[in-house]
Amino acid sequence: MSAPLIPERLKECRESCGINKTEAAKKIGLTQSGYVRYENGERKPTIQVIEAMATALNTSVDYLTGVNDNPASDRIVVEKKGNPILFKITENFDDLSASQQKRLFEYYKKITKENE
Repeated sequence: MSAPLIPERLKECRESCGINKTEAAKKIGLTQSGYVRYENGERKPTIQVIEAMATALNTSVDYLTGVNDNPASDRIVVEKKGNPILFKITENFDDLSASQQKRLFEYYKKITKENE
């Protein structure tokens, strides 16, 4: 069983995203009244809802539940429409052999150092 949601952290993350409660509810896939009940601590979300909150508010489940104090996200969502090249690389990464993955990463490190 996971730790319970900390409502204050939910509010903090929403505010750091610069969105209101209605916008947060929409991003998470909740009604505005349902979202408000979570943020006010009147309702306990399932782990699936907490995961949706973390993704939508660019944080981690561990932060929202108090497992750690680092609000940084522990996942990145790449949308095909927003970044088709990165989406394609990510989509096919697991199909590469270990040596191909290593070569791709080494190339990435090389080109990012050149752009500094």
